[in-house]
Amino acid sequence: MAGEFSRQHEGLAVGKLEVFRGDSWQFCLERPELAVEAAVFLRAGLIAAGLDSRIAIGIGSVKSLDKRKISRSSGPAFEASGHGLDSLPKKRRLGLAFADGVQNPSADSLMGAVIPLIDAQMEKWTSREAFAVYGTLRGLTQQEIAELPEARTVKGVQPTRQAIHDALARIQWHAILHPVLETIRGLVLGRSARV
Repeated sequence: MAGEFSRQHEGLAVGKLEVFRGDSWQFCLERPELAVEAAVFLRAGLIAAGLDSRIAIGIGSVKSLDKRKISRSSGPAFEASGHGLDSLPKKRRLGLAFADGVQNPSADSLMGAVIPLIDAQMEKWTSREAFAVYGTLRGLTQQEIAELPEARTVKGVQPTRQAIHDALARIQWHAILHPVLETIRGLVLGRSARV
């Protein structure tokens, strides 16, 4: 999934998503303005597959960066992500933390209102709705999403383009959620983000 998002945004990822300690993972981005969209993309892919993950985005600089093994990297962005994950309430799965010294006038609004609202919406998504978002963020049309083999139901039924359209409409993707992600791009400042 992370590789797919990286292909959509050339030069975005630093190294590859790394899984460590069995159930933890890290993904480092060059463009922090896409960090929330990357988190939504990854969670949508997981929810579509019947899984989920807690994600804490850390925005800030890095001290050292090991592109081959991201877990060996260090700096304020990595620390912010770790603290963000540790302080994430049990019922929440998405968080955002800015490293000390990162000046962002929108930080409190993003961390206290926008990210929790996105998280609450994602918590309600069905696998079909999540798959529709996952496909949309891959740049696919609704028809292309419907035709993907992974879009089939458990009984093997291929959804229609209308079913994908309806799934996106139910979660108000085009009316609310996608415009919010586009707005976040303009609000997030900093040099590096760790998801």
